[in-house]
Amino acid sequence: MAQYLNWSSGKKNIFYAVFCCLIIYQFVLATHVIFGRLYDNEIIWKDRVYAELIKQKNIPDEAVIAIAENVPYDLNFLTDKSIVVFRPDTVKKLIAQDKIVKAFADFNVKYILGYSPELTEEILSKTKIENISDNNISKPQFSGYNNQMWFMNLVK
Repeated sequence: MAQYLNWSSGKKNIFYAVFCCLIIYQFVLATHVIFGRLYDNEIIWKDRVYAELIKQKNIPDEAVIAIAENVPYDLNFLTDKSIVVFRPDTVKKLIAQDKIVKAFADFNVKYILGYSPELTEEILSKTKIENISDNNISKPQFSGYNNQMWFMNLVK
């Protein structure tokens, strides 16, 4: 390319440096957008809010938390608590068959999290389980680190 444009080696090196900087800038910008979209996902912020609620409760390590969501791994990682998934339709069937107490006892479930307010009330009326929170939570405003926020806004 340098021969085609009739450039000296100094101009060629400057061109390559600018070109490399533009490529790196594009990678940083693309990563910024991808991570922004990833962390705007409802599951991510719900897990963070649920984790804070669990930490505030001081739940013993031997107690198990039943959740309505289908992804217990992130919540388990954030809280280091035992979590089991009881889908809402399964809980409704267990309540209808009057087997909810036995099912929760078999899994040592002591707390529930993330069910609808109506289903939460049904569970609480049939069992001696404690509710951490239902699924009526609002999206919080998380603040990042100042340097990180400055850098991310710089590359917009």
